[in-house]
Amino acid sequence: MSNYNTRNYTEQGGEKTVIGGELVVEEAGALNVDGEMTVNEGGSLDVDGDMIIESGATLVIKAGATFTNENEGEEEETVKIPYMAPSTQSSAANVVKDLNGLLNLLKAAGLMNTTAPTISITDQPEDVTCAVNGSVSLSVAASVTDGRPIGYQWYSNSTETTVGGTMVTPNGTGTTINPPTNAAGTIYYYCIVSDGSGALTESVAPVTSDIVAVVVG
Repeated sequence: MSNYNTRNYTEQGGEKTVIGGELVVEEAGALNVDGEMTVNEGGSLDVDGDMIIESGATLVIKAGATFTNENEGEEEETVKIPYMAPSTQSSAANVVKDLNGLLNLLKAAGLMNTTAPTISITDQPEDVTCAVNGSVSLSVAASVTDGRPIGYQWYSNSTETTVGGTMVTPNGTGTTINPPTNAAGTIYYYCIVSDGSGALTESVAPVTSDIVAVVVG
């Protein structure tokens, strides 16, 4: 609240505030009403910043009082990118050039990020030991800086390495898998987390989880 002018009086007590004079909330200021706020006759409430009426709160503007919102009626400016003619190219290589030109226009207009997003694994899978035919689950969690969809693919291997791993199918594309435990032994698992947008050209570098062991015996 940048300017609080009590030209007449202000009563504050409990959850009720009464303005008998003038209350001005200037640009970049904020007014948060969490109880009851009343503007009496002859008083004024001038809001040029943010005004928040919480759930269950009450704002009363009595007859003769004024409430001014200087942002009312303003329309947001629509961002338009420069005109680009429909592609008339027949070869795949030239169509890709036109598409890249469109992407450059979107970036220049601020409608697309100019830097590649990154994936972070927030929860790694952990080693598990169980009896034959026991119940086992492995989980991973990840996030990406621009909020796009994330893809998951689990792999298994007989040795503790990501080289030569076998894709887990079916049911190997979620955040959680349930490895088989019908035979004694140790199998290693890891998950590759990648761009889940469906594009053939990935815009996000994939990230590999920790390698964990499932020991059955």
